[in-house]
Amino acid sequence: MGTQKAGTTWMYRYFCQHTSMRPGEVKEYHVLHRGFSTSFKKNNALKRAIYRRKAEGTNRYARRLWGMRLGRRMSDYIDYFDALLSRPEDDNHTVFTADMTPGNITLWPEKLQQLSDQMAGRGIIVKPVMMLRDPVERLHSAARMFVRRSGKTGRDAELAQLQFNFNSGDNFGHGRYDVALANLSIAFPEGAAHVGLYEELFRPGAPEAIMSWIGVPPEPPPLDTRVNASVRTYDLDEALQREIALRYAPSYHAAAARFGTERIAQLWPSARFIL
Repeated sequence: MGTQKAGTTWMYRYFCQHTSMRPGEVKEYHVLHRGFSTSFKKNNALKRAIYRRKAEGTNRYARRLWGMRLGRRMSDYIDYFDALLSRPEDDNHTVFTADMTPGNITLWPEKLQQLSDQMAGRGIIVKPVMMLRDPVERLHSAARMFVRRSGKTGRDAELAQLQFNFNSGDNFGHGRYDVALANLSIAFPEGAAHVGLYEELFRPGAPEAIMSWIGVPPEPPPLDTRVNASVRTYDLDEALQREIALRYAPSYHAAAARFGTERIAQLWPSARFIL
C-alpha cells in the first residue's frame, strides 16, 4: 500500500526470490485505486502482459487479465489472483502473491474491507504492507525519478517536477499518512497490517521480519542492492523543505504517534520543522 518511492520495487523483487511467491504479470496493477475501466487505458505494463499471454497462447491468465480490464467488479480482480494461488502443488503450504501499487495508499476503508471480505470468501488472506518515508525526501526522490524517465537532466528540471508533484492533488494524497493509517485501522483489526519505515527497510532483519509476518520462512535479502535509486546531488533549500513539511504536518504527527517522536525525528530530517 505504498507509498511511492518507499522501496516497493526492491521489496517486490525480494519477494519474487522466495520459493513460495507466485508473481503475477506485473508488480503494479493500478486497478483498485483507479477503477477497472481506467486502469487499462493508463497501465501499459498490464496491456503488454495481456498481449504477451495471448501471443503465447497461455490464456488461463490472459482471460482473467482481460476480464480485469473490461469489468467494473472487484470479482474480476479477485479471479485473477485466485488463479495465481490455486495450484494443486500448493495445497499443503502457504503461498503468496502481491499487487504492489503505491497508489493503493489512497484506498478508502470501504474498498479495503470489500477486498478483504471477498478475498476471504476464496480462502485468501489479505495482508496489507505500508512503508512510510520522510515526505520531503519522498517528493524529492519522485521528482528525480520522473525527470530521469523523461530524459531530462539538471536541477532546474527536477525542481520544476518537484513543484508540479507538490501541487498535484494525486501526489499529495500519496503523502497523507495520517489518512492512510486511519483508513487502515478502520478496515483491518490491530496487528493485521504491517506498517514500517523506508529508512529502516535495508537494515539487517527488517525485510525478514516482513516475510515472517506474511507467514513464510524468511530468506536472505539483497541488502546491498538498490532498485530505481536516484542519486541526490544537492539539498533542497530550507524554505522549500519547510513549505513541504508544513503541508504534510498531519503525516508527521501520525508517524510520530505510531513510531514515537524521537524515532521519527532521528530518521526524518524534515521532521525538525514539525515535531
